[in-house]
Amino acid sequence: MEEGKVEGGFALVPTASLMACWRGYKSGKLKLRDVRAWVGIVEMVERRTASDSQRVPYYDLKELSRLTGVRGCRGAVRRLSDIGVVEWSRERVRVTGTSESGTTRRKWVPVPRRILRWLARNGTAAEIATAFGHAIRCLYYDSKRKRCRSGGHCTAQWVAEHFGVGERSVKRARSAWCSRNWLRMVEDGKSGHRTGARFIIELAWKSPHRMAPQTSSNRADLAPPRDQQDPPSEIKQPDRDSGSQRPVCLSHIVPEDLGDPARLAEIHRQAGQQGLVAKSQAGALLVFSAAARAKRCAERNPCGMFATIIRKQLWKHISSIDEDTARCLFKSRPIESTHGQEAQQTSTRTPLSREQVRALVRAAMA
Repeated sequence: MEEGKVEGGFALVPTASLMACWRGYKSGKLKLRDVRAWVGIVEMVERRTASDSQRVPYYDLKELSRLTGVRGCRGAVRRLSDIGVVEWSRERVRVTGTSESGTTRRKWVPVPRRILRWLARNGTAAEIATAFGHAIRCLYYDSKRKRCRSGGHCTAQWVAEHFGVGERSVKRARSAWCSRNWLRMVEDGKSGHRTGARFIIELAWKSPHRMAPQTSSNRADLAPPRDQQDPPSEIKQPDRDSGSQRPVCLSHIVPEDLGDPARLAEIHRQAGQQGLVAKSQAGALLVFSAAARAKRCAERNPCGMFATIIRKQLWKHISSIDEDTARCLFKSRPIESTHGQEAQQTSTRTPLSREQVRALVRAAMA
């Protein structure tokens, strides 16, 4: 067993709050980003605890977003507060939780702050469960000497049972932690199938790569080849900003679809194939009216409102103003897109000659 100082500091993580947060994730009340936000909140609390006590702490959601790399952490904090693992305010943040019998008898687990920042930024479900599971079994804090002791036995089956993840996923995550030099397996002659192998957590571990957020200012762009700095002039780059180049899809509505008669006609065809609207001019007029309704009423997300009207068939919300606007746009539609194959066959039909007309009249009069 190794004993020493944790490089970068450590945080005493309450196991009750940890397991309560993980139970919320396994039950579907929390998302993985919420668990990573909880890890980031633990790091934020430890920052204020380790700093000067005379300063008044201040907690900001922007700092949490920088730790997790996710924009908009307000929803994650709200969901964590709903299940009772976090109490959030600008002046005070508290990590709480209720314990569950049989999980672990330890109340606090020392976790290096460097690994907390790594998990908050890049951690997957298996990596988070494996890291905290091995910290519970292999990392201890001696309050008398004020030192951390590293070393203990841990099995993948134990982590899988207590955290509700697959045993193979735990083994893959453990191999990843060993490759990052955070975990080290040692032979002590006491390892067995029941106790598991002996692992030591490196107290002087450093992150293998920087965890700076990928922004437009620090994102590395791919450079052209050395022998060909400029692309050939005959190769035309596709215009990604043009909405006309995007294929029409009912499951992905873009703002250009709401004002283009041809694209609305294609959406009507797809909706008719799915049974959402009638395959007729009346059904097409409903789709055009829904687009007019979304452009007139929706302020933030007209595409979402248009798709919702079609999928849920909320035709009763369409007003006469929307129908009048839709009729003007409906007249400029391409006939082939609305009538389909029947309109195409009618337009390509050759006219009858005078002899053929006379023969049809004689046959009808006979």
